[in-house]
This record gives sequence, C-alpha cells and structure tokens, in this order.
Amino acid sequence: MKKALLHTATVKQHLVVFVLIVSIWLFILAFALLTLLQPAWLKQLSEPGRLVESNSYVESANVQMYQGHFEKAIELYATAVKIDSTNVDALGNMGIAYMYLGNYALAEELFVKTITRNPDDFLKGVFYQNMGDLYDRMKKPATALDYYSTAIEKGLANPYVYRKAGYLSYQLGNDSLAILYIQTSINNIKSLEYYYDEALIEAYRFSVMHNYTDCMQSFSAKLENILKHEDMSRFCSEILDVSIQLSKDLGFAYYYLTEISLKNGDVTRAHEYAALSRRYYPQIVADVNKLFN
Repeated sequence: MKKALLHTATVKQHLVVFVLIVSIWLFILAFALLTLLQPAWLKQLSEPGRLVESNSYVESANVQMYQGHFEKAIELYATAVKIDSTNVDALGNMGIAYMYLGNYALAEELFVKTITRNPDDFLKGVFYQNMGDLYDRMKKPATALDYYSTAIEKGLANPYVYRKAGYLSYQLGNDSLAILYIQTSINNIKSLEYYYDEALIEAYRFSVMHNYTDCMQSFSAKLENILKHEDMSRFCSEILDVSIQLSKDLGFAYYYLTEISLKNGDVTRAHEYAALSRRYYPQIVADVNKLFN
C-alpha cells in the first residue's frame, strides 16, 4: 500500500515537472513567434521604447560629429537607424556626416530618405537647406541656390539660409538679389521672431528626442504657423543691437556686403560694413582686411 502511494506521488511530481517544462517551452515559442511576426499591437507597445533608445544614440553621435569624428558619428547614427528606421534625425545627420567626408552621393540618398519617411513641412525646409549645403560643397552654385530658395519658400526663415542664398546670388552675378537676401538675413537675426523660432525649434527637438508626443504636435503646429503672435514686435533693433555682442552669422553677412560694395565701387559703404563685420565676428578680421588690399 505504501509503495503504491509512493509510486502515485512520484508520478504526480513527474507530471507537474513535465507540465512546467512544456509550459516554459510553449511560452518561449509564443514569444519567438510574436517577435518574428511583429503584430501591430506589439509594435505600438515597443515603439516609444525604440524611439528613446534610438535617440540616445543620436545624442552620442551628435557629440562625435561636433568634435569632427565623422566616422564614429556615422557608426552611432547607423545604430540609431537600425533600432528605429523612422528616426529622420539620425538619417539626416548621418547624411551631413557623409557630406563632410566628401561622400556626396550617399549624403544625398540619406537626405532624400528623411523627406520620404516623414514629409513634415518643417522637415521639408531642413531637407532643402541640407541639399543646398550639399550642392554648394559640390561647387554647383545654381543648383545650391535653387535649393536654398525653395527652403525659404517652405518657410525656413533661418538667417544662414538667406545669407547663403545671398552670397550664391552674388557669385552668379545678381547683386541686387544678393543684397536683398543678405539684408533679410541680418534683419531676421535682429528680430524677436527669430529668437522665438529658435526657442521653438530647440523645444521641438527636445520633445522628439524624448518622445513627448503631445509636445511634439504642439511645437510642430507652432513652427508651421507663419503668422506669429500679433502682440510680438517683429523688430526691436535697439534692444537686440545692445544684447547681440557676437554673432558669426552677422559677421559673415556684413563681410559679404563689404565684398559686394567694393565690387560696385562703393568704398565708403564697404568700410561701414567691414566695421560691423569685425565687430560681430572678430575671427574674421584678417579676411575682411584682405578685401581692401
């Protein structure tokens, strides 16, 4: 009788162990199938985590690129894209890194991917700016100018874009258009609206990096709104002229105006622009002085 009870207990124990083992293998199999099939609901659950992880690599890559380590930056951007193929910041910045390395074909391919994967109006402006930079480096000023002009048409009021469009217009022999673009660049830098936009762009990028969806939508809508607050004074040159002590953008803008003025024989105005260029960007003093030699 005791042997029979012991045998029954042993059988039950073996059965419990068998059921546990089968359950574990069934769980592993189910997990493997879910991972392989990637149903929509699972993608939705994992998407925020992927985006945050991907953006962490973008932040590290940005540091490497700012330090001039373009190959290392590309490796990190590629990892970010591998984690989340929709990360347009990683794609665009990787394109910029390849552009600095002289791989223009791959840079253009990556720039195009950013706009096809996320046709956001704000990103369109950035896309055309990147393409302008690319063709400027390729020594194709007419094509570069077309891209910069399109970026402006898309609402990208970046002073850099206006300044580049201005200088390319000058190189192509259109001095009047060059002066218009460069003066607009200067006016934008000296406008409250410019600093408002810069703050919005920074806030938008921060929300994207940390996957703050509601904030992203809000900041994106504000960036796409060309008509800013009615109570915002567009220009407040006296206040901003005092607050802006140094500005690379202003330094180069006045440098280009100096060059154009000298070409047209207006030496007096050229000296005025040269003084402003030296004031806002002291590092350019030697280049400014060469214009008068």
